[in-house]
Amino acid sequence: MTRLLYGLFFIALLLIVLGFGLAAWNSFLAAKEVRRKGFMQVAQVWFVNKSFTAGERLGVNVSVKNMGDEPVQNMYHFIKVGLLEPTKEPEADWEYHTLGLKDALRGHAQAINGGYKGVRVGVGDSVWTTTMIPDNSLPPLTELQVDHFMQGRSRIYVYVWARWRDSQDDVDFCEWLQTPSTNEFNTDKLIWHLCAPH
Repeated sequence: MTRLLYGLFFIALLLIVLGFGLAAWNSFLAAKEVRRKGFMQVAQVWFVNKSFTAGERLGVNVSVKNMGDEPVQNMYHFIKVGLLEPTKEPEADWEYHTLGLKDALRGHAQAINGGYKGVRVGVGDSVWTTTMIPDNSLPPLTELQVDHFMQGRSRIYVYVWARWRDSQDDVDFCEWLQTPSTNEFNTDKLIWHLCAPH
């Protein structure tokens, strides 16, 4: 009888230990599933200049950030910024988005063919680029360009594209700036709109 009780006690103890072990293993697997791979996302757009002024160039900073739980490898990104006068909507958004994607894919192919392997971006780290409006191949902003922008007849567009190793989807992001109430730029008060989907 005593041996039987000891046997039953041992079996019960073994089942308890196995139960705790199984629970711990399931928790470990669940934690691994929650952990997200590294992925890039547009983090911020801000202006170098304090105002939109004739005779100057407007510097636009754009950053993309690794929002995942692991480093991103072989990351390549492309940023296009421009001042355009849309004649039709939403065709203007479609055109800028399409041209941006075309330029990004062409640049990516050229970089790969040239042996460029992209960059490593750590968890929570950002990569940013400064782009000028107009670019350095053109004269600075004119009074007419500034007037048209403040009148809502032209828009500042930003297009961002990024690809990295093992990415399931590219960053393919397009937005435009709503005409501010003043030519003084306050990044926190600016209103951006996503480009119309195509």
